[in-house]
Amino acid sequence: MSKPASTMTRSLAIVLIALSVAATGLRAASAITIATEPASQTVTPGSTTVFTVAATSTAPLTYQWSYAGTAIAGATSPRLVVSNASASNAGNYTCAVSTNDGGSATTWTATLTVVSSSDPGRITNLSVLTSIVPSGLLTVGFTTGGSGTSGNQTLLMRAIGPSLAAFGVSPVVSDPTLTIIEQDNKAQVAYNDNWGSTATNESQVNAAIATTGAFTLPSPTSLDAALVAVIPSAPHLYSAQVAANGGGSGSVLAEFYDDSGVYAVTNPRLINVSTLSQVAAGGTLSAGFVLSGSTAKTVLIRAVGPTLAALGVTGVMADPTLTLFQSQGGSTPAAIATNTGWGGDPQIAQVAATIGAFALGASSADSAILITLLPQSPGGTFNYSAQAASASGGSGNVLIEVYEVP
Repeated sequence: MSKPASTMTRSLAIVLIALSVAATGLRAASAITIATEPASQTVTPGSTTVFTVAATSTAPLTYQWSYAGTAIAGATSPRLVVSNASASNAGNYTCAVSTNDGGSATTWTATLTVVSSSDPGRITNLSVLTSIVPSGLLTVGFTTGGSGTSGNQTLLMRAIGPSLAAFGVSPVVSDPTLTIIEQDNKAQVAYNDNWGSTATNESQVNAAIATTGAFTLPSPTSLDAALVAVIPSAPHLYSAQVAANGGGSGSVLAEFYDDSGVYAVTNPRLINVSTLSQVAAGGTLSAGFVLSGSTAKTVLIRAVGPTLAALGVTGVMADPTLTLFQSQGGSTPAAIATNTGWGGDPQIAQVAATIGAFALGASSADSAILITLLPQSPGGTFNYSAQAASASGGSGNVLIEVYEVP
């Protein structure tokens, strides 16, 4: 005798539900790939340290950082920021990465070592490479000082145009001038046009090149600008203005080298550089820096476009993307971090407020990278370069900034 249609329908529904439950129970957990492991760091007391993990999966990811095997309350993002590090923070850190369907992976152990040092990690060179338009002006802001420091800092400062040709850069500013302005009272504190124009300036610059490791200028008859100046430290803010004699245009490199000689922890140091520039479609704005010392250093790097509109800047880059490159010696630079759209990241916002950087729009498309970097490896000193470019290949005004994070 056949079953009524309603009974058959109910039976079929029960079978389908059972098959669905069985299939769910048999489904494999999503695989997780950890692309970047957190790195061990050695820092001085009071420093900020950032541990970062990069992971991918087909399923949504969650994060949980642990210290010495115990979960850290609230540490549930891909980045762990340890502020004001002390002996109590030293030890082993890991991050457990999970998916919502049961997948899991744990990073390698990253060890934080906190040591006192007379040679702490610090920025010893800042540079900006960009192009200026006819009769244009490159302005680079920089700050010296740092917590617990006082006195003056000796800097080698250069505006390189003609000598860039030896590195394959073309076209270049053929005759740059360099003016240093103290921003508080808009006073000019130093100026140079042609570094070999006097025997005294040539001698001072060559001595500073030898001390700092800056690349050698090929001839005192080149029209590059360079000078050595003693700069009073914080609370003073400075800007370097690079112009082209005769209203020329082309690529130019502005550089600042710490020429203090013997370093002491109370000596002022370079702590910030920033520059605003109009970038052509498909172009880039680059800010380079070198770290020295025996311990790691944390930096905040930002590429600001949209937020500039609120500050009265017109024609801003709508979608700046930021990429950090690392190189050593003559090695090809390798990208080690990137960001497109900072997304209102609360950790970055908190660090920015702590160091006095202006606030970014919470939903803006500006970009930022917060990272702890090594000054050197057994192979020598690392060079770092932050590049800002439009994610869509567009143009516009963009501000690139590099801040020391104490």
